This record gives sequence, structure tokens and C-alpha cells, in this order.
Amino acid sequence: QLPVPYPAALNWMRKVVSEDTLPTYLKPAAIAGIERHAAVRGPQTSQPFSDQEAAQLASEMVTVMQLNPEEVAGIDPDLVYWMKRRAIRTLGYIGSSNSAGVLRGLIMDDKQDMKIRREAIAAYGMLDFSQDKAEAQLSTVVPKIGELLAKAADEEAKYIDKKISDIRMTVKFLDGRDAAASDSGSRKKDSGLGMGGDVEGGSRGGGGGLAGQKDIPEVLPVYQRELVRRRIKNHAYITRVALAGNDRPVPRMPGLLDYAESNGDDERLIKELVKNIDSLMRASDVREPEPKDDDDDDDKKTRRDRDKDKGKEVEEEARTQSLADELKDALADSAVKIQRTLARFGPKDTPAAEGNSTPAQGTNSSAGQ
Repeated sequence: QLPVPYPAALNWMRKVVSEDTLPTYLKPAAIAGIERHAAVRGPQTSQPFSDQEAAQLASEMVTVMQLNPEEVAGIDPDLVYWMKRRAIRTLGYIGSSNSAGVLRGLIMDDKQDMKIRREAIAAYGMLDFSQDKAEAQLSTVVPKIGELLAKAADEEAKYIDKKISDIRMTVKFLDGRDAAASDSGSRKKDSGLGMGGDVEGGSRGGGGGLAGQKDIPEVLPVYQRELVRRRIKNHAYITRVALAGNDRPVPRMPGLLDYAESNGDDERLIKELVKNIDSLMRASDVREPEPKDDDDDDDKKTRRDRDKDKGKEVEEEARTQSLADELKDALADSAVKIQRTLARFGPKDTPAAEGNSTPAQGTNSSAGQ
């Protein structure tokens, strides 16, 4: 059951944000409170804003969105940036299609920061276009939403490639050996490297662990690989909810698919993109295998019983590349698939991705900035 917000609190927080009679440092907290109120008073709830309330609050949030972080006195620029993102998300919770133009502008603007555009995508998917489906402008917005996800996946793949290259070059400098040598070589048993351990076992720890058994180097530290996974999965999830909605029961959040013409190009494109996103989510789910505890007799017995039931020994599938390389290839392939989907439904002169999905080394991922 949704909480019932206190109207007087909302009015006071709006005053904090829009006026300068109170200390500036209260504004970020007030923005957070306004966002919480809007989240439980959207158009799909039993306590929505009136048209007048929605218009006034949306106007105030647009003003926050337009703040220049470097020019707001008394608040750290990073916190102003955070306020801008919360204001964008609040527009989505308010749900008025009158905000479509400003959010669409953020999505389409290639000069905007990727995180700002992600927030705009999330907010755009929450707007209520039921009274004017044409205002959603799906043929314009949906291809750009797909393009941004493909770009993020491709840049994350290049980010992994560059990080691995940087680590190998650093080790080469510190240890006086060729760290870029073939990944299929045998592991060195010593741990006398300047990086504080065996570079080929960097994300799995030293000694004769799983990496040694499989002879698959893991140069990229596990925390960096997991950061990439979290970033791209967050972007993919936000995009999927914006396109197809969220099936949570209270309240059910519609998506842009709800406003697409039945059997039209927009509907087909959204459905194809959702399939691409689901495939990306599965492909990027690379993780360290669960360690096997050979000292646990119960586990041994369970495995023997399972093998007996299957009528054969269960052999662990041999890996052919590091987890970081596997993730890199999965992201690059996903980017290509999304680009091909967009090319199928877009104008004939839309450039399609080439078949070679191996990314070239590039700069740090803009998705992670």
C-alpha cells in the first residue's frame, strides 16, 4: 500500500527549492523529498496531482534542471548535478505529457552527459501519453533510446579493452617483462610482480587457483569488471522499463510500448529492442564460478548423486577466454545487434554496424563518467 504524503510538507519543500529565503544547503534535501512525494502521486496512483499542481511542480523542476553547477553558491557542484538528475526523475513521476518536450530535448542532445540522458529516458517512459499518443513521438525518440544503449555497450567494451592494455603496460614497465604476451601461456608460480601478485591471476588471487587450472589469464581486477557489469545492466534495465513498462502491481508502470500503434513499426521496433536488451542482460552476466569445497563430504555426496542420476560424469565446461574478455565480446556483440535492429526499422540511409564486433581500443567509457 502506497504511503499518503503530507501536503503541507510538499508545499514547504517547494518553497525551499524555489525561493532564496532559506539556507541554500537545504535545497538538495528538499529535492529528495519532492521526488518521494511525486513517486507516490503519479498518474497511475489513487492520489495523483491535479493538473494545476502538476504544471506548477513541473515548472519548478525544469528550473532546477537548468541550473549551472558552477554558478550555484553554497552547494558543491557535484551536489547540484545530483539535484538536476533528481529533478528530471521527478518530472517522470509527475507524469504530465507537458514535460515531454524538455525531456525529449535531453534525450536527443548528443552534447548532454550520458547520466543526464539516462535519467531523461527513465522519466520519458513514465509520462502519461494516454490522452495524446502522438505527443510521445515514438518514431523520433525510440531509435535514439536504442542508439544510446548501443553506444553505451560499445564504449564499455572499449573501456575494458583499454583497462586491460593499461594494466599490462604498467606491469611491463614495473617488472621488466612483456605483459602483453600470449594469454594462453602457462602461469608463473612466483608472485614477485610489481603489481603485488601474479598479473595473470589478478582478479582471482595468487596461487594455483581456478585461473591456473583453466590457464585463462584474468588481468582486469574483478571490481572493475563488476563496475562495468553494473553500469551496463543499470542502463539496460532503465531502457527496458521505459520501453515496455514495469509489471509491478502497485502501481503498474506503463511504457512507451503502451502508446505505439498496434502492429505498427514503432511497436515492432520496441519489441525487438526489448529482445535485444534481454539478450544483453543475459550475455553480460559473467561471474566468477562458485568455489567447490572439496572438504565438505555432504557436497561430495550431493555431486555424486547428481552425476549418477544423469548417468554420466558432469564435466565443467572448459573456458576459452578470461571473464573480462568474455564480457567485452558480449557487450560489443550486443551493440551490433541493437544497431542492426535500428537499421532494419530506420531510414534506408541509416548506417548499419559492420559484422566485425571486436572493438578497437578507445578512451574511457562515457557511460561510466
